[in-house]
Amino acid sequence: MSATARPDRFHTALAFTLLLCAHSASAGYGLTQASFGVESVGMAGADLATTDNSVAVNINPAGLSQVANRQFEIFVNPYYSMRSGHSDGYGNDQHRLDNPVGGTLALSYAHRLSPTLVLGSGLFVQGGSGFEYEELETAFGTRDEINVSLGIVKLATGAGWQLNEKLSVGATLGLHVATLRQQLFPNTSDAAAGFFGARYDGGRDFAPNIKLGLQYRPVPSLTLAAAYSSLTDFDIGHGTLTVNYESLGLGRVTYRDATMDGLALAQDFGLSAAWQATPRLRLALELSWLDWSKAMRQTRLQARNPDTAGLPAALESLDVRTPLDWRDQYAVALGVEWKHDDRTTLRAGFDRVSRATPRSTLSPLLNLIQGEEITAAITRRLDSGLDLGLALQYQFLQHLQYSNPSLPFGDQAREDYEVLAVVLALSRRW
Repeated sequence: MSATARPDRFHTALAFTLLLCAHSASAGYGLTQASFGVESVGMAGADLATTDNSVAVNINPAGLSQVANRQFEIFVNPYYSMRSGHSDGYGNDQHRLDNPVGGTLALSYAHRLSPTLVLGSGLFVQGGSGFEYEELETAFGTRDEINVSLGIVKLATGAGWQLNEKLSVGATLGLHVATLRQQLFPNTSDAAAGFFGARYDGGRDFAPNIKLGLQYRPVPSLTLAAAYSSLTDFDIGHGTLTVNYESLGLGRVTYRDATMDGLALAQDFGLSAAWQATPRLRLALELSWLDWSKAMRQTRLQARNPDTAGLPAALESLDVRTPLDWRDQYAVALGVEWKHDDRTTLRAGFDRVSRATPRSTLSPLLNLIQGEEITAAITRRLDSGLDLGLALQYQFLQHLQYSNPSLPFGDQAREDYEVLAVVLALSRRW
């Protein structure tokens, strides 16, 4: 069959690769990490009204105003995807990812400049995705792999102001760096079916973001808080796209200028309240909204400048748009904090979030089906003045059956999702 016979079917098949950018193997809301640090994770993300350390620069910058002098924190967040997996009508029944273990690292610092002003900065893994399925049975009679690595790192600088004894406000300017690598059945090429495997490498982009926050204490025992983050839109470029045209007799062609846009972190808004019920006991409630319906409407892949001369005109460049049609997410989080003694603080939390991805666009690469989680944490002050922290985060097993007509998985595809995460932190105030 000629190379120009099925360009539209080729584009439909290649559009499938765009969905690779929206899977989350670790804890979070959609593509966004939901909580940061031991205190935040321990409260299940009910943290806008309770954050009071350097990590506040990335949670609610108004909380920076509570840092007495200087404070530094570093934390690591290893996670394990326990039973995240994919099954479909072609005999695939993988109950775990081929790379189920991952982790992130973050650090932050805050410094008081005046009685009312504290500056903070930090480096955080803000979100992204990562997974790998090897040796999958395909609809084209081959065994092949799909994988994605989308990393979003944020460099944040902000300030918290204590306007008066009741009100604090804050603002953070963030710079996000996104990198992307993905593969969809790269060793498979089937001209009769109109499918050609593809691999995208080297994509990256930089995007700014602002976060605004406040904390208000109408009475000493009650803190009310709010925070807003702006949309962070990525146009991921500087990449290459390699397409397997072997079944057309054209070998593997690399497009040296490949750009993918339409990926974003949603703008979000949260409201929170924390009540100091007793000198030892504090309770927190938080409600959040994430505007995914504007952030993730469709993706667009453009590829130009092939390394092979003499391609049919329809394959000289590619321009593929794929609808995602994400829905807004709503989350509720409850947290409890207990001061066991002057050195030891215990925390626990629960949160529930609605699903962002509709069944019509869900795929094993859009396995964003976190529903509910429980958390627990402990922090301990050492004689040296250092604080050690440990948090555990468990996301309950979710099953979601779906039928996506644009994907070659049949009518009974299913995604599973279950994650256990740990946070280990070391901090010091002086």
